[in-house]
Amino acid sequence: MTDERKTPLAGGMEGWTNAETPAAADALDRLGKSGQVLDPTVRALDGSGVLVGRARTMQFAPGETAQDYDELMERLIAFIESLQPGDVPVVACGWPNRYTIIGEIIATAAQMRGSPGWVTDGWIRDSQGIRGIGYQVFCSGFSPLSFIKRARIVSVDMPVICAGTLVETNDIVLGDGDGCVVVPNSYSAEVQEMLNADVESDVVMRQALRDGKSFSQVLAETH
Repeated sequence: MTDERKTPLAGGMEGWTNAETPAAADALDRLGKSGQVLDPTVRALDGSGVLVGRARTMQFAPGETAQDYDELMERLIAFIESLQPGDVPVVACGWPNRYTIIGEIIATAAQMRGSPGWVTDGWIRDSQGIRGIGYQVFCSGFSPLSFIKRARIVSVDMPVICAGTLVETNDIVLGDGDGCVVVPNSYSAEVQEMLNADVESDVVMRQALRDGKSFSQVLAETH
């Protein structure tokens, strides 16, 4: 069920630049919002990359027919051209997802709109080309097969379940080599505050360990 709290999205993404997925997941756990980590079948195309942005949701499903082609492409083009800087398409595909959702052309089009990356529980293609342009993509697999005549767009900017996680447009998407975390918009301010405190605590703990204190000492002093 969608959370009913309606706090506004924090202005800009600057405060999330150094956010790491483990810390975000821990913060959400402490707030009682477990279940915001995408299934680990969704992995980074480039494990060294970092993704931070606002979700724009889209739902695909199998079943597109030849007659649906024009409408499908019109909706996809409109979606891409509506992206704003910082927007991260989060595309849920359902099952079976035996088709790809994004290739180098779509990735380039989204990147030129200011999108930092793309998240899908479906497959992608043109993986080498996407790596080459530096667009951060998280996906569940690879295939040469296009979505054309294999899938259709069900909804745009409506809540979706992507890799087992509820995602809504304007939620915060964080991705790195450990996976993807979705911070609900209504929790963004609290999570950001907790992340800032955790960064300061981690700096103190690491330095104390390097100074020779035992792990138990450090935990006793910082928790």
